[in-house]
Amino acid sequence: MTTTEPRRTTPEVGDILRSTWGYDQTNVDYYQVTRITPSGLSIGIRPIGYATRENTGEWAQDYVTPAPGNFIGPEKLKRAKPHYDGDGYQVRITSYSNAYGPHNPAARTLQTSYA
Repeated sequence: MTTTEPRRTTPEVGDILRSTWGYDQTNVDYYQVTRITPSGLSIGIRPIGYATRENTGEWAQDYVTPAPGNFIGPEKLKRAKPHYDGDGYQVRITSYSNAYGPHNPAARTLQTSYA
């Protein structure tokens, strides 16, 4: 059995965060850490696009990977806090979604759509 070390619980500039959310489908959003405030309590994040979108061969399912540096929206200032299990950190994006990091940019995530 192999074990992996927990991910760090503090953000660094350049980190990728992943958010998955949805009802009857799984939407995937990626963000990149663009700055850390001098106090270290808040971080700037910007949404980024997909580097790849690979069809799974199944109806309405794709694997996606993030495209670091491919910014598709403005920076937002957010508070980051350690994940409750001590593995990585999290940022509240909306009332219905959180983003978690640091995310491996080479790891693909399954995204589904209903229509």
